[in-house]
Order: sequence, then structure tokens, then C-alpha cells
Amino acid sequence: MFSPSSSNLLTISITLTALQLFSADAHPAPAPAVEINTSAVEAAVSTTTTTPAELATELLYIVSSIEAQSPTIPTALATIITEAGQPAATSITEATLELGEFVEDGLLTYTAEEIEGSGTSPPASVNPQNPSKPIYPKKNDSDAPYSLNESALRSAIDIPTTFTRGNKRPIIIVPGTAATTNDMFANNLFKLLAADPKYADDFVWINNPTLSREDAQVNSEYVAYAINYISGISGNSNVSVIAWSQGTSNTQWSLKYWPSTREVVSDFVALSQEFHGSNVSTLICDALGCPPGFFQHKYDSNYIAALRSDDGDSAYVPTTSIWSGTDPGTSGATGTMLDVRGVGVTNNVVQTLCPDEPAGSAYTHEGILFNPLTWALIKSALNHAGPGNLTTAQLKPLCAKYAPALLDATDVRTTLSVSVVQDYNIFAYPDQVTKEPKLKSYANYTVPA
Repeated sequence: MFSPSSSNLLTISITLTALQLFSADAHPAPAPAVEINTSAVEAAVSTTTTTPAELATELLYIVSSIEAQSPTIPTALATIITEAGQPAATSITEATLELGEFVEDGLLTYTAEEIEGSGTSPPASVNPQNPSKPIYPKKNDSDAPYSLNESALRSAIDIPTTFTRGNKRPIIIVPGTAATTNDMFANNLFKLLAADPKYADDFVWINNPTLSREDAQVNSEYVAYAINYISGISGNSNVSVIAWSQGTSNTQWSLKYWPSTREVVSDFVALSQEFHGSNVSTLICDALGCPPGFFQHKYDSNYIAALRSDDGDSAYVPTTSIWSGTDPGTSGATGTMLDVRGVGVTNNVVQTLCPDEPAGSAYTHEGILFNPLTWALIKSALNHAGPGNLTTAQLKPLCAKYAPALLDATDVRTTLSVSVVQDYNIFAYPDQVTKEPKLKSYANYTVPA
């Protein structure tokens, strides 16, 4: 297993139900439940040098200590979503406290050991079929150059054996940061798509070998190649793209700098969009440093500025954007997708669509993956030309739900638990940076002095 380091461990003193955390050398026996002493924690953190690696160790300790107390597992969706929807943390201290409360509330479905092993790169895929026309090194002259070789790009595409190669329009799933694609989507989108005959055989996904923690420009290469490759082995049919979190900006980057992709994408559905970065990235990276791909999603990064320049904040293909207004992990209103090209865009904030109703509750970054409006808008986008849209009549029954009927309390808890996996894999990543990677020359963006 693991144990806290004996030097420079994050000095935190918080008491949760049957748990008291102290620093480095010893962890005393559990104490009775008392108020969480936020001021004491803040004082400890402000006088202690912390590193991401120390926080990763402390995260595992918090999880293992509380799970040993067998917290009560909630089963009501309303309770789960309410307990998960905590106010946005404004410091690393608050984020640590919220983690403890999340585990204490019985929301976590991963063990500490599973979290510790969750950063392993997914296995490479073997995709021997070549596209009908060459797409590498470029599909057309206006495309940006790839920095990765074609074998690396192709091996990151996971194609199920049931894939029909064009009998139905393919769907490409693009992951976010710091968890495997399976961890992110197995209990939400994968389950919903697999149960619907319209989509069951024809969705594929990208397995980024670095879990999208390295340069976001390179992460975008996987998306650009996957779009043209899947189209090219499917009779040159159009594809649809569903992306979450960092995957939304990676997809928009690929559409911007690989124009050939626009010709074969019918729909882009962006979940928990980061078109103007993420406040969470800004909080963590400014305080501690972070992985390169996470750093590039600070709202004021050069990557985000280049993405949004020259109308990159407007859609290149029909785009359906869905997010929660209570989620600090998105760009919020500043990430609203514009439509200067007139291709068709809808921006859907769940609290605006369903105010004061279950589907408009305080959904988290991960919670959007099981919000009932998300699944309805995805189907709307996939089933007709243009972006997803819902009528007032369609909204009424959806607003009364917390999740699609096919998803149960375990699915909801497991989806929410991905946030803890991501936190650990962000903190545990060995190559932390305090400045972002240099922009590629093809971005043709001059960084302000």
C-alpha cells in the first residue's frame, strides 16, 4: 500500500467523522466528530511548503482513512447530487476539505488502491485498416503538421469489434484530463450509447496515452487524426464528435488548425466546455504548478488565447454546448460558443433550461455526464441536422429527472468519483510545470509581451 512521507508532508489538521488527520510521522487514532477547523487548516497550509506529490500522498491517506470507517452510502439521486454540489473551492485548503467531505458522505466508489493505480496508460490499440485516401502527414495542404508519427496517432483510437465502418454515422468520444476514457464514460455515455440500437455499434473513443496531461496541442493531434481516420475507414462518411472537459477545447483546436476535419464532422457536442479555460486549472496551477495540458487550460493561457483568436471562439461545425452554471471547472458564460460562420450553435446551461427543478440542480463538472438534458440534447444533435435543441414540451418531463432512467445511483456516484481520480493523477504526475509549453508555429499567434 502507501504511507505518508516522513518529510515535508502537507501539514493539515482536519477532523471528519471518526477521522483526524495530522502531518508526516504519525496519524493518531480516530477522534470523535467535531467541527472542521478551517482556520487551523489554512494556518497550517500557509506556513508549510507543499508540493503536488505531497498532496497526492495526502489524498490517498484521506481516502483510505475514511473508507476504513465504512461511511453510509446514499442511494437517493437527489441526496447524492446535492452533497456533491459543494461551493467552488477558492484555495487548495478548501479543495482538500471538500475531498474529505466527499468521501465521508459515501460518494466515492473507488478504493485508495484503485485511485493509486488509475494513472496507468491504457493499452495501445491495433488498427491495421488504412483509410481509403491518405490522411498523413496531411489530408490537405491547409492542415497543420503532426508532431506524432502515424502509428502513435492511430494506436490511440479504440474501435470495438462491433464497429460497422459506415453502416451508421460513427461517433467519436474525446476524453478530458487525468483519467482513462473508460473511467470517465463507462457509467454514463458508454452505457447510454450501448443501450440504444441507433448508436450501439458505432461509437469509438480516444485513449490518450498521457491521459491528456501533456501538451494540449499534441492532445489535439489525436482528435484531428481520429476524425479523418474514422471517416476514412467508414466509406468517407461524416462523423459526430462528443467531447468532455479538456476534450472540448482539443476538438475545437483540431477543427481550427486541421480544416480538413470540418468537411467530415456533422456534429460537435461539447460537455462541460473549456473554450475559455477552467477556473480550477487557474487555482491549482498558480498555487502549485501542474501538468502541461492542465496549465494550458488556465483562462489566461496562451493556448486559450490562440484558440479563441481569429474567431476561434465561434463554431466551425454545428455545435451543441452543455454545461452547469455551478461548475467552476468550465469557462462559464465567457466560454459561450459564438456562431459568426452561421453553422448553427446552441449553448445550454442546465440551470437556465430547468430553473429550480431536479435537472437544474447544482451539477458538477462530472455531473453533466449524467444530467438528463445532456443525453436528450446529444440525441437531438445526432438525429437531425444542426445543433441539439429541446422544445418546451420536451423539457417538461426531463426537468423532473436527475438522470436518465438507465443510470442508477451507483452510476451517478461512480461518475462523480472521477473527480477524485483526476485530482490524484494531476498531483501525482511527475512532470509538473510552472509555465505552459510554447505555442506551435502553425498557431500563428503572437503572445503579448
